[in-house]
Amino acid sequence: MPVGLSPLLLRQAFPFHIAFRADGSIVQCGPVIERLCPELCVHLLPDVFRIERPASLPLDIAVIRQYPRTVFVLEALALPLKLKGQMLYVEDEELMLFLGSPWIHDLATLGDLGIELNDFAVHDQVVDCLFLIQSQQAALSDVRKLASQQSVKLAQQQAALLEVEKLARERLEKELELARQIQVGILPRSLIADGFELAATMTTATEVGGDYYDVLPVHGGCWIGIGDVSGHGVTSGLIMLMVQSVISALVAMDPTASPRDAVTVLNRVLFENIRHRLIKDDFVTLSLLRAQDRRVVFAGAHEHFLVSRARTGTTEPVATPGTWLGVLPDVARFTTETTIELEPDDVVVLYTDGITEARNAAGEQFGLERLGEAVQRHRHGKLEDLRDGVLDDVGRWAARRDDDATLVLLRRAN
Repeated sequence: MPVGLSPLLLRQAFPFHIAFRADGSIVQCGPVIERLCPELCVHLLPDVFRIERPASLPLDIAVIRQYPRTVFVLEALALPLKLKGQMLYVEDEELMLFLGSPWIHDLATLGDLGIELNDFAVHDQVVDCLFLIQSQQAALSDVRKLASQQSVKLAQQQAALLEVEKLARERLEKELELARQIQVGILPRSLIADGFELAATMTTATEVGGDYYDVLPVHGGCWIGIGDVSGHGVTSGLIMLMVQSVISALVAMDPTASPRDAVTVLNRVLFENIRHRLIKDDFVTLSLLRAQDRRVVFAGAHEHFLVSRARTGTTEPVATPGTWLGVLPDVARFTTETTIELEPDDVVVLYTDGITEARNAAGEQFGLERLGEAVQRHRHGKLEDLRDGVLDDVGRWAARRDDDATLVLLRRAN
């Protein structure tokens, strides 16, 4: 079975996965998908699902492989079900593996689809709190129906439920505040690197996400890490601390190490801690860069980053091939290393999806193309001015801020 897991373990770990071949035939799918879409057993995948995002993309493995670090949304043709996740090509078996979960906007959607909480692999403390509040509100509604017969009892029960709800909300707020403190507390206090200029910022949303970045100066340059931890709350904060600690230790041990080797070691630590110690299903998207000797060497799958060229006045998108960290025990086979040469005043632009997925009032995303245009518009002058100019453009575009937004800029000095 692909990705080094037995069919049984793959079904248990990813209840909404789909594995298919180039002709569209289904090799295996998760138990919840089998229940919701039994027609997958006798039909080809394109007969049951279509790709909603990226728009107009066919369910063709050859085409999908050209988008290695893209979030895909699959839409069922016969029921109102959407799945959001990542496509992973398994070369040895010549098949594509979709790892996703339902894309929902409210809890009522789960009931409409016939999906229950225990259908999910991910179930953390934040979800516990939200479902506790929901159950309390439902119980309160039932009690109010008996008001004419049991008014005194109703008042007592209502007061008790409101108190429990208050405590649950306070618990959730404290957890989110602690996670926010962890998230901000591990950021670098200064940005210094031989031969390079640096500028960075992170703005947190109301509900803490899992954005991470770090800058570790070494002789002749620096190491930069940027990524995103799935989920919210204290768990994501703890995982960010693991990422920062492991990378710092690896860089301190060997400042000239291979980013690919460092990512591979980091994944082994995350897999053990997340899956076996925390007993969670979280994961990390991460790109790790070593900027030294007028070049950048990087490995790990995160958002595409940009290189703004001073000599040509163009901005180049750079793909970050690889896979999520913390999902598989060994990602060496999926992890590659890429080198980019930098000329004087070239700027490397790193970011999280809170930048590119910021939406205007019409629901349109800011996108990678607009980010590139903003970089070109503000790239002259101080690097801090470029950073602030891009953030201003995103702020004017976005109707509201739904996710953390992180921006890291690296410019080669003359």
